[in-house]
Amino acid sequence: MKFSDGNWSLDVYAPPKHIAGRGGQLDTPLMLIRYSSPMPDVICVRMTHHKGKQDQGPHFEIYQNQTTPLEITENDASLSLKSGQLSVIRREQPWTVDYLWNNKRLTSSSNRGMGYLKSADQTNYVREQLDLSVGEYVYGLGERFTSFTKNGQSVDMWNRDGGTSTEQSYKNIPFYLTNKGYGVFVNTVAVQ
Repeated sequence: MKFSDGNWSLDVYAPPKHIAGRGGQLDTPLMLIRYSSPMPDVICVRMTHHKGKQDQGPHFEIYQNQTTPLEITENDASLSLKSGQLSVIRREQPWTVDYLWNNKRLTSSSNRGMGYLKSADQTNYVREQLDLSVGEYVYGLGERFTSFTKNGQSVDMWNRDGGTSTEQSYKNIPFYLTNKGYGVFVNTVAVQ
């Protein structure tokens, strides 16, 4: 865990594969996953690989409540951060990240849910895949000319003038809600 800028955060340094011995560390990238809370009942997850690269900007300020009370606990099997009624628990074996509301599971990032990817043209990507429960529906992501429920759709978050006969739209919003009562905001200005 780390204390920075007056706020507590839980920092996890994680390789994208199992390290069986010292030699396995030689050709393996390392991800920094930082869990923090800008306000009660909100958990921020920031995944970084090679943070020292050139700053691409622009940046948008996110409200940070400096007095958010956090509970951080650590034991042999897990690390956890709790903000209000929302908590995140990271388990080592197998790698699992659970998000809980009032100790009831909302969603999880299972083994291979988080990842560092390199495309054929050598472009680097960081990804996160959250589990959906049976009967869980996803809504949001801004203006869309597809069905209201986003389950099963691949959503392109790039603004284009495609008209109403395509999936392209003017108002992309990288935020979605589910009928389980939680939302996910992806704070990035990355371009395709």
